[in-house]
Amino acid sequence: MNIDPPYNTGGDFLYKDDFKHSTWLTFMESRLAIAKDLLHKDGSIFVSIDDEEAFNLKLLMDEMFGEEAFVGSIAYERSGSAGLGQGGSIVNTKEYVLFYSLNKSNLNFVGHDRPLEKDTMKRYNKILIDEGQKELVKEFNAKSNNLPVKIYKHTNHKFETISLRDFKNRKDEIEKEYVDNFENVFRTFLVQKENEFQHYLISNMDKDHLYSVEYIPSRGKYAGKEVQNYYFNNELFAWLKESAFVDGGKVIKTNKITDLWAHSDIPKADLFNEGNVTLPRGKKPEHLLYRLIKLATNEGDTVLDFFAGSATTAATAVKMKRKSIAIEMGEYFEDKTLKRMKSVLSGDSTGISSKVGWNGSGIVKYHELEQYEDILDNLRLYKEVEVPASIPKKYLFRPEENYVRSNFDISKPFSNVYTHGKGNNDKKIDFVETYCYLKGYIIESLSYKNISGKLYAILKTSNKLIIFREIALGEDDTNNIKKIISDYDNIDQIEVNYDIDQRKLDIETKVITNSDFDEGLLWN
Repeated sequence: MNIDPPYNTGGDFLYKDDFKHSTWLTFMESRLAIAKDLLHKDGSIFVSIDDEEAFNLKLLMDEMFGEEAFVGSIAYERSGSAGLGQGGSIVNTKEYVLFYSLNKSNLNFVGHDRPLEKDTMKRYNKILIDEGQKELVKEFNAKSNNLPVKIYKHTNHKFETISLRDFKNRKDEIEKEYVDNFENVFRTFLVQKENEFQHYLISNMDKDHLYSVEYIPSRGKYAGKEVQNYYFNNELFAWLKESAFVDGGKVIKTNKITDLWAHSDIPKADLFNEGNVTLPRGKKPEHLLYRLIKLATNEGDTVLDFFAGSATTAATAVKMKRKSIAIEMGEYFEDKTLKRMKSVLSGDSTGISSKVGWNGSGIVKYHELEQYEDILDNLRLYKEVEVPASIPKKYLFRPEENYVRSNFDISKPFSNVYTHGKGNNDKKIDFVETYCYLKGYIIESLSYKNISGKLYAILKTSNKLIIFREIALGEDDTNNIKKIISDYDNIDQIEVNYDIDQRKLDIETKVITNSDFDEGLLWN
C-alpha cells in the first residue's frame, strides 16, 4: 500500500509498508508529529534509538523536520564490552541519539576537558596587556532587536606574545605564564561569510587598530545580555577563558565534542542508584542528558520528555535551572518517575548535582489523565433527569454536566466537593487553578492571605489579580480587597468570585460566576 508522502531515498521511493517494522514507525511518526507541533521555532529534538531502527528513524525524521535540521547522529557507548556475555563476533555496546535543531545558530558550545596542549598554545599565544584609550566612532541600532550598537577605536593598546621556545625544558614556566595571564590570553579568527552583522561591524574598522563593540545579542548563548567583543586586523578575538578554566594551577581546555561519546567520557559511577531509584534496563546517566540539554538550551528554557521513564531528563533539566515537562504512562510512575523528582527537589546529591552545585528547591506538580471512556464510566446519572431505558447511561455526559453547573457553590470556593470514580470518592475542587486553566492565564504568583479572619486566594497574572474568598451575598469586604490590591504594582483589573460592591472600587472589576466555568463543560 502506498502512503503519501513517500520517503525519498535518493531517487527511489520507499513507502512505510516497505519497512521491516511499519507498526513501530507509525507509532513513532504519530508522536514525532505531536512533538513537532510543540517544538519552539528555535527548538531542538533528540531521539535515542538502537542499531536496528536507527536508519529507519533517520529517514522519518528527515522527512518530518527536514534534512537541513539534522545536526548529527551521536553514537553513545552505554557500556564496556567486558562481562556482557553476548553471542556473535561483534558485541553491541552502543546506541544512537539523533539530533535535529530548527535553528542551529542557537546551539551552545559543549566540550570535554583536557590539559592545555602545545598545539592549542600555538593558537592562543597573545596577551592583551592594555586596551589603551577608546573613542566612540559609530553608534546605531541593531536590526534584530533595535537596541544600540557602539563601535570604539582604541589607541596606545599593548599586546604581548607568549614564547613557546624550548618548550620541553620550559614547560612549567610556560604553563605558569598561561595561568598568570589567563583572563587576557586570546587568539583572533576570521568571521564566517554568512555572519552579515559581524561583517558589517568589521567594515567600519581599519586594519592595524584595536576595536571593541558593545551590544546586546538577540539570540545565541548571550541573548539579552550586554557583551563586549574585541577586533584586530579585521579579525574577531576568541578568549582562552571562554573555552577553558584553571584547576590546580593548570589551564584545562574544553575541546569540541565529536559524534562518538565513549564510555569513559560519560561518568556512570553508581548509575544503579542515581536519583535514588533503580531501573534494571534503559536507565541513562544524568551526565549524558547534561551534555544534550546544554547543547540545545539555556537557563529558563523548557525541556519536554514524553517517555520519562525514571525521569533522568526531568531531573537533569531541573538541576540545570531549566523548566521540565515529563510524561509517563508506565505502571512505575509513583515508584520511579515521581519518586525521583521528589528526591531531586529535596536535594538529591547523585548524578550531576556536585557538577552544577545542586542543593534542592523548587516544586513538582503532576496531573493524572484519564481515557475518555474512563471519564464516562465514572460519571453518575441523577434521578431528576429522565432518560429512555434504551440509552446506555454510562455514556451519557449531559446529565453530569448539568449537575456540575447547577450544584457547585461559587461563593464557597474552598469547600466544594465532587464525587468521582466507581468507589464514589469525594475530592475537593481547586477553583482557583481550574479557573485559570479554563481562561488560559499564565500564573505569575499564587498566595493565600488571612485578612480579618477571612481567607483569600490571590493569583497574579500579567496586570490582573484573580481573587477567591468565601463570601455571602451582600457581605461587604471591599476594604480587604483594596488592601490586597495595594500590595501589588501595575494592577489594572481584578476578577473576584460571586459578589462585590464594584461602586466602592476604583479599578476595573469582573465578577466570576458559575457560568464562567462553562468553558470547560460545553456540550458538543
